[in-house]
Amino acid sequence: WNVTVRRSPEERLRDRLRTSLTGLGLTEVVTNTLIDERWAASCGATDPPIRIANPISAEAGILRPSLLPSLLNVARWNLNRKIERIAVFEIGKRFGRPVPGGAPAETTEVAGLLIGPRGRTFWEAGDPEVDFYDAKGILEDLFALLTERPLTTPPSPSNLYEPGSSADVLLATDAVGSLGEVRRPTAEAFDIRGRAFAFTLAFEKL
Repeated sequence: WNVTVRRSPEERLRDRLRTSLTGLGLTEVVTNTLIDERWAASCGATDPPIRIANPISAEAGILRPSLLPSLLNVARWNLNRKIERIAVFEIGKRFGRPVPGGAPAETTEVAGLLIGPRGRTFWEAGDPEVDFYDAKGILEDLFALLTERPLTTPPSPSNLYEPGSSADVLLATDAVGSLGEVRRPTAEAFDIRGRAFAFTLAFEKL
Protein backbone atom coordinates (compact mmCIF):
# COMPACT_ATOMS: atom_id res chain seq x y z
CA TRP A 1 0.00 0.00 0.00
CA ASN A 2 1.25 3.48 -0.87
CA VAL A 3 -0.02 6.13 1.50
CA THR A 4 0.57 9.77 0.67
CA VAL A 5 0.35 12.18 3.58
CA ARG A 6 -0.46 15.65 2.41
CA ARG A 7 0.95 18.35 4.63
CA SER A 8 -0.88 21.64 4.95
CA PRO A 9 0.72 24.89 3.76
CA GLU A 10 1.13 25.87 7.43
CA GLU A 11 3.00 22.64 8.21
CA ARG A 12 5.25 23.08 5.19
CA LEU A 13 6.04 26.67 6.18
CA ARG A 14 6.81 25.60 9.73
CA ASP A 15 9.21 22.96 8.40
CA ARG A 16 10.92 25.47 6.12
CA LEU A 17 11.32 27.95 8.97
CA ARG A 18 12.84 25.29 11.21
CA THR A 19 15.23 24.09 8.53
CA SER A 20 16.26 27.62 7.54
CA LEU A 21 16.78 29.00 11.05
CA THR A 22 18.69 25.91 12.12
CA GLY A 23 20.85 26.24 9.02
CA LEU A 24 21.56 29.85 9.99
CA GLY A 25 23.02 28.70 13.30
CA LEU A 26 20.08 28.96 15.71
CA THR A 27 18.90 26.17 17.98
CA GLU A 28 15.19 25.46 18.31
CA VAL A 29 13.68 25.42 21.80
CA VAL A 30 10.20 24.44 22.95
CA THR A 31 8.86 26.20 26.03
CA ASN A 32 5.68 26.30 28.09
CA THR A 33 2.83 28.56 26.96
CA LEU A 34 2.27 29.40 30.65
CA ILE A 35 4.66 31.96 32.12
CA ASP A 36 5.24 34.15 35.16
CA GLU A 37 3.13 37.32 35.06
CA ARG A 38 6.22 39.34 35.98
CA TRP A 39 8.00 38.11 32.84
CA ALA A 40 5.28 39.57 30.62
CA ALA A 41 5.31 42.87 32.50
CA SER A 42 9.10 43.07 32.16
CA CYS A 43 8.72 42.67 28.39
CA GLY A 44 6.36 45.61 28.11
CA ALA A 45 3.03 43.79 27.92
CA THR A 46 0.22 46.34 27.95
CA ASP A 47 -2.91 44.18 27.79
CA PRO A 48 -4.28 42.72 31.03
CA PRO A 49 -2.71 39.31 31.68
CA ILE A 50 -4.75 36.21 30.86
CA ARG A 51 -4.61 34.34 34.17
CA ILE A 52 -5.45 30.68 34.58
CA ALA A 53 -7.32 29.13 37.47
CA ASN A 54 -5.26 27.17 40.00
CA PRO A 55 -1.78 27.51 38.44
CA ILE A 56 0.74 24.91 39.52
CA SER A 57 3.29 27.65 40.28
CA ALA A 58 3.83 31.39 40.03
CA GLU A 59 5.99 30.77 36.95
CA ALA A 60 2.97 29.26 35.16
CA GLY A 61 0.25 31.71 36.08
CA ILE A 62 -0.70 33.36 32.78
CA LEU A 63 -0.88 32.59 29.07
CA ARG A 64 2.06 34.24 27.36
CA PRO A 65 1.36 37.29 25.16
CA SER A 66 4.63 36.72 23.28
CA LEU A 67 7.35 34.09 22.97
CA LEU A 68 10.09 36.54 23.94
CA PRO A 69 9.72 36.17 27.74
CA SER A 70 10.12 32.42 27.30
CA LEU A 71 13.30 32.86 25.25
CA LEU A 72 14.75 35.32 27.74
CA ASN A 73 14.14 32.78 30.50
CA VAL A 74 15.92 30.12 28.39
CA ALA A 75 18.83 32.54 28.10
CA ARG A 76 18.90 33.09 31.87
CA TRP A 77 18.99 29.32 32.47
CA ASN A 78 21.90 28.86 30.07
CA LEU A 79 23.88 31.90 31.21
CA ASN A 80 23.59 30.72 34.82
CA ARG A 81 25.31 27.53 33.63
CA LYS A 82 28.18 29.48 32.02
CA ILE A 83 26.93 29.01 28.46
CA GLU A 84 27.91 32.37 27.02
CA ARG A 85 26.61 32.15 23.45
CA ILE A 86 22.83 32.12 23.03
CA ALA A 87 21.30 31.73 19.56
CA VAL A 88 17.81 30.25 19.89
CA PHE A 89 14.42 30.38 18.21
CA GLU A 90 10.93 29.09 18.86
CA ILE A 91 7.78 28.67 16.79
CA GLY A 92 4.85 28.56 19.16
CA LYS A 93 1.54 29.91 20.39
CA ARG A 94 0.92 33.31 21.89
CA PHE A 95 -2.34 34.58 23.32
CA GLY A 96 -4.21 37.86 23.07
CA ARG A 97 -7.19 39.47 24.70
CA PRO A 98 -10.32 37.29 24.37
CA VAL A 99 -13.49 38.54 22.77
CA PRO A 100 -16.35 39.02 25.26
CA GLY A 101 -17.57 35.60 26.31
CA GLY A 102 -15.00 33.85 24.15
CA ALA A 103 -11.64 32.13 24.44
CA PRO A 104 -8.31 34.01 24.30
CA ALA A 105 -7.17 34.88 20.78
CA GLU A 106 -4.51 32.37 19.76
CA THR A 107 -1.87 33.02 17.09
CA THR A 108 1.50 31.55 16.14
CA GLU A 109 4.71 33.53 16.54
CA VAL A 110 8.27 32.99 15.40
CA ALA A 111 10.84 34.48 17.77
CA GLY A 112 14.62 34.49 18.00
CA LEU A 113 17.21 35.67 20.54
CA LEU A 114 20.95 36.31 20.21
CA ILE A 115 23.35 36.99 23.09
CA GLY A 116 27.10 36.75 23.52
CA PRO A 117 29.99 35.93 21.19
CA ARG A 118 29.28 35.97 17.49
CA GLY A 119 31.66 33.15 16.69
CA ARG A 120 35.14 34.01 15.53
CA THR A 121 35.97 34.28 11.84
CA PHE A 122 39.43 34.32 10.33
CA TRP A 123 39.47 38.10 9.78
CA GLU A 124 38.34 39.04 13.28
CA ALA A 125 40.53 39.26 16.36
CA GLY A 126 39.19 38.35 19.77
CA ASP A 127 35.63 37.16 20.23
CA PRO A 128 33.24 39.91 19.04
CA GLU A 129 29.75 40.14 20.49
CA VAL A 130 26.59 39.87 18.41
CA ASP A 131 24.89 43.14 17.49
CA PHE A 132 21.78 44.49 15.77
CA TYR A 133 23.16 43.70 12.34
CA ASP A 134 23.64 40.03 13.20
CA ALA A 135 19.95 39.73 14.03
CA LYS A 136 19.00 41.72 10.94
CA GLY A 137 21.30 39.56 8.81
CA ILE A 138 19.58 36.39 10.02
CA LEU A 139 16.22 37.79 8.90
CA GLU A 140 17.66 38.86 5.55
CA ASP A 141 19.05 35.38 4.96
CA LEU A 142 15.87 33.72 6.22
CA PHE A 143 13.55 35.62 3.90
CA ALA A 144 15.89 35.22 0.95
CA LEU A 145 15.23 31.49 1.37
CA LEU A 146 11.48 31.81 1.92
CA THR A 147 10.08 34.51 -0.33
CA GLU A 148 10.67 36.89 -3.21
CA ARG A 149 8.99 39.73 -1.34
CA PRO A 150 11.59 42.40 -0.47
CA LEU A 151 12.53 42.79 3.19
CA THR A 152 12.92 46.20 4.80
CA THR A 153 13.55 47.11 8.44
CA PRO A 154 12.60 50.76 8.96
CA PRO A 155 13.41 52.23 12.38
CA SER A 156 10.44 52.20 14.73
CA PRO A 157 10.13 53.09 18.44
CA SER A 158 9.20 50.27 20.80
CA ASN A 159 8.66 49.82 24.53
CA LEU A 160 10.62 46.55 24.25
CA TYR A 161 13.71 47.61 22.31
CA GLU A 162 16.38 50.23 22.94
CA PRO A 163 15.93 53.63 21.23
CA GLY A 164 17.97 53.74 18.05
CA SER A 165 18.13 49.95 17.89
CA SER A 166 14.52 49.11 17.12
CA ALA A 167 12.87 48.37 13.78
CA ASP A 168 9.74 47.03 12.17
CA VAL A 169 10.08 44.02 9.85
CA LEU A 170 8.29 44.52 6.54
CA LEU A 171 7.86 42.14 3.61
CA ALA A 172 7.02 44.42 0.70
CA THR A 173 4.50 46.70 2.44
CA ASP A 174 3.25 44.15 4.97
CA ALA A 175 4.35 44.57 8.60
CA VAL A 176 5.20 41.07 9.81
CA GLY A 177 7.21 41.65 12.99
CA SER A 178 9.82 43.62 14.88
CA LEU A 179 13.53 43.53 15.59
CA GLY A 180 15.89 45.19 18.04
CA GLU A 181 18.11 45.28 21.09
CA VAL A 182 16.20 44.30 24.22
CA ARG A 183 15.97 47.21 26.64
CA ARG A 184 18.43 47.06 29.50
CA PRO A 185 15.79 46.91 32.30
CA THR A 186 14.08 44.01 30.52
CA ALA A 187 17.33 42.09 30.10
CA GLU A 188 18.27 42.73 33.73
CA ALA A 189 14.88 41.40 34.88
CA PHE A 190 16.06 38.06 33.47
CA ASP A 191 19.57 38.37 35.00
CA ILE A 192 21.10 39.05 31.57
CA ARG A 193 24.04 41.42 31.91
CA GLY A 194 25.16 41.54 28.28
CA ARG A 195 23.39 42.94 25.25
CA ALA A 196 20.50 40.87 23.86
CA PHE A 197 19.00 41.10 20.37
CA ALA A 198 15.65 39.66 19.39
CA PHE A 199 13.11 39.40 16.63
CA THR A 200 9.45 38.38 16.61
CA LEU A 201 7.42 37.50 13.51
CA ALA A 202 3.72 36.83 12.97
CA PHE A 203 3.64 33.34 11.44
CA GLU A 204 0.31 33.93 9.69
CA LYS A 205 1.77 36.89 7.74
CA LEU A 206 4.83 35.09 6.36
